[in-house]
Amino acid sequence: MSQHDAITQADASLTALQHKLERMLDQYQTLVQAYTELRERHDALMQERTNLISNNEQAKHRVEAMLTRLKDLEPRV
Repeated sequence: MSQHDAITQADASLTALQHKLERMLDQYQTLVQAYTELRERHDALMQERTNLISNNEQAKHRVEAMLTRLKDLEPRV
C-alpha cells in the first residue's frame, strides 16, 4: 500500500467517523429535547395532581361540615 493510498484510506475513515459523530449528536439533541418535553409534562401533571388533591380535600371538608350542620338540625330523641 502506498503512502497516498494510506492517506486516502485514513481520510475516508475520518470522514465516516465524522458522519457517525454528527448522527450521534443529532440523536443526542433529539433525546435531550424529548427529555425536556417529558420533564415539563411530568411537572405539569404533578401540579395538576396537587391541585386535584387540594380540591378533593376542600370538598371533603365542606361535605363533613354540611353533615355536621344537618346532624345539629335533627331533633334530639
